[in-house]
Amino acid sequence: STKWYGVATNPSKGPMVAEFDCPADAWFFKGASNDALMPYSILMEIGLQTSGILTSWVKAPLTMPGKNILFRNLDATAKLLRHVDLRGKTITNTSVCTGYSMLGDMGIHRFKCTLAVDGSPFYEVDTSFGWFVPEVFEKQVGLDGGKKRDVWHKQPENAAAVAATPVVTFVLPGDENAIFDAATSSGGLPAQHALRRRSPQVQFLDGVTLAVGGGMHGQGYAHGFKNVDKKDWFFSCHFWCDPVMPGSLGIEAMHESLELYCVHSGLARGVSRPQFNHDLGACRWKYRGQLTPKNDRMDLEVHVKSVKRDGPAVVVVADGFLYVDQLRVYSATDLRIRIEPGSSDMPAATLAAAAISCKDESGLRTALLDTDKDVVVGTGHGQTAVVHGVPVSSLGEGSAEFMALYGTKYPLYTGAMAKGIASADLVVAGGKAGMLCSFGAGGLPPDATSAGLDKIQAALPNGPYAVNLIHSPFDDVLEQKNVEMFLKRGVRIVEASAFMKLTPHVVRYRVAGLERGSDGKVVCRNKIIFKVSRTELATLAMRSPPADMVAKLLAQGLVTAEQAELAKSVTMCDDVAVEADSGGHTDNRPMHVLLPIILATRDAIAKETGMRVRVGAGGGVGSPEASLAAFQMGADFIVTGTINQMCKQSGSCDRVRKALSEATYSDIAMAPAADMFDQGVQLQVLKKGTMFPSRAKKLWELFIAYPSLEAIPAQMMERLEKQTFKKTVAQIWAETRSFFIDRIGDPEKIERAERDPKLKMSLVFRWYLGQSSMWANRGVEDRALDYQVWCGPAIGSFNEFIKGTYLDPAVSGEFPDVVQANLQLLRGARFVLRCNEIKADPALRSAVPEAALRAYRPDKAL
Repeated sequence: STKWYGVATNPSKGPMVAEFDCPADAWFFKGASNDALMPYSILMEIGLQTSGILTSWVKAPLTMPGKNILFRNLDATAKLLRHVDLRGKTITNTSVCTGYSMLGDMGIHRFKCTLAVDGSPFYEVDTSFGWFVPEVFEKQVGLDGGKKRDVWHKQPENAAAVAATPVVTFVLPGDENAIFDAATSSGGLPAQHALRRRSPQVQFLDGVTLAVGGGMHGQGYAHGFKNVDKKDWFFSCHFWCDPVMPGSLGIEAMHESLELYCVHSGLARGVSRPQFNHDLGACRWKYRGQLTPKNDRMDLEVHVKSVKRDGPAVVVVADGFLYVDQLRVYSATDLRIRIEPGSSDMPAATLAAAAISCKDESGLRTALLDTDKDVVVGTGHGQTAVVHGVPVSSLGEGSAEFMALYGTKYPLYTGAMAKGIASADLVVAGGKAGMLCSFGAGGLPPDATSAGLDKIQAALPNGPYAVNLIHSPFDDVLEQKNVEMFLKRGVRIVEASAFMKLTPHVVRYRVAGLERGSDGKVVCRNKIIFKVSRTELATLAMRSPPADMVAKLLAQGLVTAEQAELAKSVTMCDDVAVEADSGGHTDNRPMHVLLPIILATRDAIAKETGMRVRVGAGGGVGSPEASLAAFQMGADFIVTGTINQMCKQSGSCDRVRKALSEATYSDIAMAPAADMFDQGVQLQVLKKGTMFPSRAKKLWELFIAYPSLEAIPAQMMERLEKQTFKKTVAQIWAETRSFFIDRIGDPEKIERAERDPKLKMSLVFRWYLGQSSMWANRGVEDRALDYQVWCGPAIGSFNEFIKGTYLDPAVSGEFPDVVQANLQLLRGARFVLRCNEIKADPALRSAVPEAALRAYRPDKAL
C-alpha cells in the first residue's frame, strides 16, 4: 500500500531509542565556562539528532518530489526537568513520531524526545522538522515576511530608550578581558568565578553591545554580531554537501551574549564562586531561515525579561532573535541562565576538616550569623554541605544598583516622617554610617527646613542624604518654595510623598537637573524616590515628565530648551517606594497585594518604553521576616518608618518614644490628616495614651455638618475651645494669620479664608491637627492627651523583635540607635535566608538541630 503520501509506511508513527556515551573530557565540557556545564546547543543536538534518523526510517523523505531535498528544524519547546552531571554518563534518547503532514512541496514531521540518565528523564523536547526543496531557501523570507530591519538599539523608534541607557560596545575576543576586569573592580564579580568560556569552538561572536536596563522589556539588552567566515568549523560539520550553521549554534550564540551581559551588569554580585548553569523550565525556539557561507553577517539580540533571586543563586530569563544580513530568521523565548555558587576549590578532605559539625549547635549558629561568609557544615560520615553567604547587595535584584546610585552601603533607606520627626540628627547619623535617610521636611516652614539642611550638608557634604518633598494641595506656595530651596542648595535626592498627581513643582525639580554628559548620555542630577500606594501615581512616576508641564516650565524660563528635550528620554523618578500599611499617610494596603501589582505595572511600562525604574517596599517592615519577605516578593530595597521614630535621634520626645516602645500592632487608629483635611484624607496614628484620634474625628464631623464656625452651636463651640483647643477661635485665627503671612509668605490664603467661611473653618481645625504633632515632638506636658503620633502596625513586630535585647529600652535604659535598628533588620533577613537554604536541603534539614536555626534576635551591636 502507498496510502501515506505515496509510501508504504505511516511517517506519523514510529519510535526510536538511541544512546550517547558522554565522555567526561569531551571538547564541549572543556570549552564551556566550567567542567560540568554541557553547552545548551549540545543538549539540543543530543535531543534533536535522533529525529533525523527516525524521519528517514519511517520513509518521510520518499513523500517529497525530487531527490535533492533538505531537512531543517522548524521549532520546538524544550524543558529541562532536573540538573544532572552528564560527564561519563550514558544518555538515552527515546524519540517518537507524533505527526506528519504535507503542505504543498513541504513535509512537516513532528516528534517528541525524552533524554534520560539511569532511567530518569531530565530533558524533554516537542519539535517540528521540515523537508524542503532547495528553492525555498533561495529567497528566504524569515520571520517578518521578507522585510529587513535593524537590531533593537538601532531602530529609530527606540532612540529615546537607548539614549536613557548606557550602551557599551566590546570587540571580541580582544575586549573580553575588559568586560571581566570592569565587573571585578566594581564589585559585581567575585575574584573566583567560572563564568568565562574557555575555547573558541564555543565562542561565536565578534563583538557585543550591552545595555543595562535596556531592551524591549526594559530589564537588559545584549546585541552580538559575527562576520561570516566561510571556513568556520561548523559549516563542514553539518549534513553532507549542505553547509549551514546549525540552528542550535545560533541559540548558543544567544547564550554567549546573555552570559557576557550577566557579567557586565554585575548580576553575579554576591554569589560565591559563581558559575553558569541552565535553569530548570521551558524554552522555545522558532527557525524561519538559515545562515550559510554565502551570507555576510550574523546579528542577534537578547532582551532580558526577568532577573530573580533563587536562594543563593540568580536566575535570568530572556527572549532573543537572530538576523542574517538584516533578515530576522530565528526567535527564542525564555532562554534560561542560572548563576549559582560553585563548588569549593578545596579538596574534599580539606573541606571536611574545615567543616563545622552539625552537632556543634553553638559553633554552627555563630558561623551562620556571620552572614557574608560561606559555612561548611559536616553532616556526618565525612560528608559536607555548604551554606552560602548572603552579601547585603544580593538581597534584591536591584539592590546593588540602588546602593551604587545613592552611594550607600545598604539596600534600605529610612523614610521621611514629616515635621522633622525624621530629624537632621537622624539623617546625619545614618549618612555617616553609609545609610540613606530622608529628612522630614514635610509640614515644616521654609526657615526650619533650611536650618535642617544647614546641619545635614555641613556634616554630609558628599551625602548620602535625601530630603522629603511632600505634596501640599492646599499650600501650593510651600511646595513651590521647597523646590526652589532644594534647587538652590544642591539637594540631589528627593523623596516625593503624599502626591495624588504630578505637580509642576516636582516636575521642575526633576527636569532642572538634566544635562547631557560628555559621552552624549543623559545625566539626571536630581534623583527622585517616589512613594506610592496606588497604581495611578506609580504609572505617572515611571513614565517621562508630562510634556505639557515641561512646555509650561520652558515658557516660564524655569527649565532650558535642552532640558525640555532631554525630559523625553528619562522617567519621572529613579525609584518607586511602594508604601503599604504604614504610619502617617497610608491607604492601608497589604504589601503582599500591592507590591506585586506595582511590580507588574513597572514591567509593563518598561516593555512599552524601554525605561525601567527600581521598586522598593515599605509599610509593615519591622522584623527580619517582613524585610526578607519584601525582597523575596521582588523589592529592590526596603523602607523603614515607624520604628525610626522610636530611635533616640528622631525629632520626637522621650514620652512619645516610650509610648511607641510599649505599643503593639493593634494600638493604632485612623484620624484626619492636617495637610489634606478638606478632602477627608486620613492617616494612621497611635491611639494608646492619647485622645487625638477621637478629637480629630469630631472636628471632621463638624466640618461636614456645618458651613462655618459661626454655624456650630454655641455649647459645642465652647466645649471645643475649652477641652480640645484650650484657646479661643479668635486666638487661633490670629496665630493662623501670622503663620501664613509671616512664615509661609502666603497672604493670599488668608485673604481667601476671610471671604470663604468654610476655608476659614478648615484652617482653624487644621491648626489643632498641626499643633498636635508639634506638641508630641516637643513633649509639651499639658497637651499629652492631644499628642498626634504617626504610627503603623510595624511597631508591634519591631518591639517583639528587640524585646529583651540591647535595643530594648527596658533593658538598656536608652532608646535604640537608628543605624543599629536598621542594620539588625538586614542582618536578620540574611540569617533567615540562610536558615531557609538549610531547610530546603534534605541532608542539612535532617542533620542541623532546630535550636541552631531559632529565631534571630539582636545579640550585640553591629
